Amino acid sequence: MSCGVCQLHQGGFASEQEFARFRKRIGLLVKSDELENLGQIDLSGPFIKIKYQCKQCGQLWVLEFPDQAFRGGWKKLP
Repeated sequence: MSCGVCQLHQGGFASEQEFARFRKRIGLLVKSDELENLGQIDLSGPFIKIKYQCKQCGQLWVLEFPDQAFRGGWKKLP
């Protein structure tokens, strides 16, 4: 199910500025009572993930915060 509120960017972000703009937009949707912040999920992992639910259609979403410290790596497996 999808609605006008859920017609948002999906996938990764090309820059920190793009992520910040998107996060601000999500905040405005929460403030206008169109999206509900359900809190942080996966507390055992190293990355911040916040779950949201659309109040119009019920769709669940997760916002994953970028981690500037992790840039990838190459490791030899045992």
